[in-house]
Order: sequence, then structure tokens, then C-alpha cells
Amino acid sequence: IPSRKLSDVQEWLQNFPNLTFIIRDGSHTFRSAISEVSPDIIQIADRFHVLKSLTDHAVKALRALIPKKIELGEEKHF
Repeated sequence: IPSRKLSDVQEWLQNFPNLTFIIRDGSHTFRSAISEVSPDIIQIADRFHVLKSLTDHAVKALRALIPKKIELGEEKHF
């Protein structure tokens, strides 16, 4: 694809009328271009971005559960 501009992506897509699905990144431009040119194409998020999103949400959830400061009791010597 020559660029990430909406019109360039749409023009590129028109060269492939038989596409049934596309694996893409999270670009809103790609999503819009695909939907406008051929709304029947199934759009699939690529695995890197799926895993990144899951990891980001997991980190956010863990930060909410784990206190920022954990205090340990005094060290006992035996």
C-alpha cells in the first residue's frame, strides 16, 4: 500500500475484489477504508495487537489490585 491515507487504501483495496477477510493492525484508517470499499470483508486483528491489548488490560487490572506500597514486618532473627 503506497500510504496509510484513506483514499490510497481504498484504491488499493479495489484491486482485490475477491477478498473475504483481512488481518490488519488497529488503524482506524484501515478499518474505515475496508468497511467503505467492501463491508462484507471480515476484519481480523493481528495477533501482536491482540496480545498487546490483553497485556495492557491485565497490567491495568493488576495495578488496581496490588497496593503501590507493600510494607514488610520487622525482620526477626532466630
